This record gives sequence, C-alpha cells and structure tokens, in this order.
Amino acid sequence: MNHLSHLSILSFSGSDVKDFLQGQMTQDINSISNQSYKMTSILNPKGRMIVSGLIKRSEDIFFLIISKDLSEDILNWLSRYILRSDVIITIEDFNIIGLDNVNHKKLINHQDDSQQLNISPIDVDKDRYILIINNQVVTKDNSIQSINENDWILADIKSGLAIIDKNNSEKYIPQMINLDLLEGISFSKGCYTGQEVVARVQHRGKIKQRMFHIIIESNSNEIDARSEVMCEDKKVGSIVISKKSNNYFHALAVINTINSDEDLSMNGYEVNLKKIS
Repeated sequence: MNHLSHLSILSFSGSDVKDFLQGQMTQDINSISNQSYKMTSILNPKGRMIVSGLIKRSEDIFFLIISKDLSEDILNWLSRYILRSDVIITIEDFNIIGLDNVNHKKLINHQDDSQQLNISPIDVDKDRYILIINNQVVTKDNSIQSINENDWILADIKSGLAIIDKNNSEKYIPQMINLDLLEGISFSKGCYTGQEVVARVQHRGKIKQRMFHIIIESNSNEIDARSEVMCEDKKVGSIVISKKSNNYFHALAVINTINSDEDLSMNGYEVNLKKIS
C-alpha cells in the first residue's frame, strides 16, 4: 500500500495532556474522539498558524497529523510550554495510509479478525479514511488500493482542507484558511495561545481574506508556493498548497474577498475560482 510520506504523526500522552492541548490549539479538546479526525491548528501569540492538522483520540493518546516538514518545529515549540506538566510528545514512526470508501469497506471485510486497525474518517470529508500502522502488512487482499500522495493532496484541495507546510507557517490566521467553516475553531472553550486575535477577527464579523479553490490551465510547472494571485498589476492573494493534474493546476489560495469576483491571474495564466465542495 502507498503511504502518505508528506505527513507525520505526533502523539500526545500523559495525565495533563487534555489541559495542555486545550491551551495550545484552536479545537475544543472535549469534541475530539476516536470516531473521526477533526481539523485544528496551533498558533503563535500573534494568532498566526504555526501548523494546521487533523487530530483524533485513541483511548488516552491524541494523534495529530501534520505536514512532515513541520514535525520537529512543532515538537520543539510545544515542548517549551510543558514546564512541569505530565505531557509526553512523540514523533511517531507510523505509516499513514489513505483510503476511499470502497477500499475502506474492503479492508474492514477482509482484515484478520485478530487485527485491530486504527482507522477513522476525516470529519469534514467522510469519503476518505486515514489508517495508521507501524508496518506495511495490513491485509493479504491485493485488490485493496490506497490513495497515492498526489491524489490525496488533490482531494485535500477539492475539499478545502489545507494542511499547511513550512512554506506557509506563521503566515495566516485560522479564518483565512476557512478553519472556522471547517469547525476547526472553538469560540467558547476559553483561552489558548493566539485566542485573542482569533476572537477579535471573528467578532468584527468580516473576514477580509478567505481561502478559495483555484484552477489554472497550464502545461508549465511554474505554479508553486511562491506564486502570487494578481488582479491586473496588484497582488491580491497567495498559494497555500497546489498540485498538478494533467494540464491543470489545482490550488488553495488565500485571496482578498473584495477581489474574488474580479479577473485574476497567476504567472500570466487565467485563474478560475471554484466553489469548495
């Protein structure tokens, strides 16, 4: 099976882990279960997202799936806040496997009865499942196919699910990548790092920048994290994540909402905005 090598898993355990995570992330710790992965983010004191990711609970352990290139940074960042708390943070050496509905059902039907699989859907995209294992052998049924990395990222883009990487760390507040629309922010849970900024933006009632799914027809390889969305000669947005599929680039881009209905371009190519499904 293919595994999603661009992602990494951090585990959180210890008697103080719930209070610790409640003070460090936008998601409400009490809403997290073993039923599905929920969106969340960890912010700096200015309310900018250091990382976004998917979190779930497995008994007394919490698993956070993030971009692999940020795993060491997040471990170091959060370790500064542990102090005397009983919290253990580990970068796990697990394989992360993505499955669609069809192959998830096949796996459940064909797995060894003695094998307990750690598999859950994504809360905002229940057509996809995440399986975490510490080896590659999960079934003898060769007809079960996992989602490859390229297609997984494309599915993230089409679902409006932005797992930010190191290129975009500390650039955006959570509402800019629609985390409030994905139920990745709790506005009632109390204080956490960066909470005042997030609450102030929300209470103003108008988000000046939002994330959009954009499509660009191009044979080149010129679209990447450094590309800018332009309206005539003015920068109005930037790329969060992109992936090429055939002759089209699909991307999630944070764009000024006031310019979202105007003619936009990127590297000279026409930008088409598509509603996030």
